[in-house]
Amino acid sequence: MIIYIIFFFLLAIPTVALTRSRRAAWYMAFLIFLISALRYNVGWDYETYFEWAFNGLNSYMEMSMEPLSKGMLDIALYSGEPQTFFVMSSAVVVGLFSYSYIRCSPLPTLSILGFFCLPLLFLVSLAIVRQSMAAAVVFFALTVLEKRHISALVLLLLAGLLHYSAWIALLFWPFLRWFERPVSTTWYVAAMAIGPMISTILVGIIEPYLLLYSGHLEKDGTSGLQLILLYYLFAFLILYLRHCCATLPTRQLNFFMLGVVMLGTGGVINEVVGRLAYYFLPFAALLLPACIAKIKPHIYVRLLTLSTLGILLIMQIYIAGQNPEKDPYRPYQLYPGWISL
Repeated sequence: MIIYIIFFFLLAIPTVALTRSRRAAWYMAFLIFLISALRYNVGWDYETYFEWAFNGLNSYMEMSMEPLSKGMLDIALYSGEPQTFFVMSSAVVVGLFSYSYIRCSPLPTLSILGFFCLPLLFLVSLAIVRQSMAAAVVFFALTVLEKRHISALVLLLLAGLLHYSAWIALLFWPFLRWFERPVSTTWYVAAMAIGPMISTILVGIIEPYLLLYSGHLEKDGTSGLQLILLYYLFAFLILYLRHCCATLPTRQLNFFMLGVVMLGTGGVINEVVGRLAYYFLPFAALLLPACIAKIKPHIYVRLLTLSTLGILLIMQIYIAGQNPEKDPYRPYQLYPGWISL
């Protein structure tokens, strides 16, 4: 736990002192990249990917894995250094998310810190590698390329070659202009309330068409409930601040609320279905600066925000450590093949 607290303070200091500095934000992004790229046996699937990068894929995964992810594993395999895969995947995840936040956020260092601390953002990328790479590409397409619809479409197609679930974003591509339109709080709240109630019907409709993922659609109503409630609370707070004092970017708010509704709808089935929300929840770290920008006094509001983010980070690490099978984040170790502690 101590090492993560140290990481947090290394990232929090420039967030307080240099909130608008893009140079400081890139320093933070590089540190997060190193944390991800040089980790050893950190994350749920680290051992599996390391084995694939060391010995190659088995016949089933050879046929079913997405081509771009398979290509990255092949590069690591042929290089003779399995850790190369985690360096490449970290460059995709941290690089694209960070560039998008630094390019689009009014307070880039706060957005980078939010990416590091908020649930289901950076820490989950250590555990769900392929989908996190796809989510980074989708987020880049929907933020940096928001006005270039054809370029965004190409990237959404490429994202699916990293993880097939990313093609869920293609369903919304024809309606991108709709996300520019303001939506009333009543409609947001109604969607959040109705989503969990229609989840069983939704599964019944789509399951026959997703045979490859049918095993993931088995009901597990207790999975991820705490995270659903947390994001619902965060969504209500954002909506309250929008009503009181904050001017929020409409497109970013709509995509974030879409993610919250998808999390509530899919997460009550099981955690795997809820992962479809991971493509839109990263907008939370863009909305965070907009939410607090006009609340005064600025320094106290930012310190309170940083304290809350630190608590959320510690809570995630603590809760993950209660799993009897494996603590995915502790102990944090650097890859011994390159660095001796």
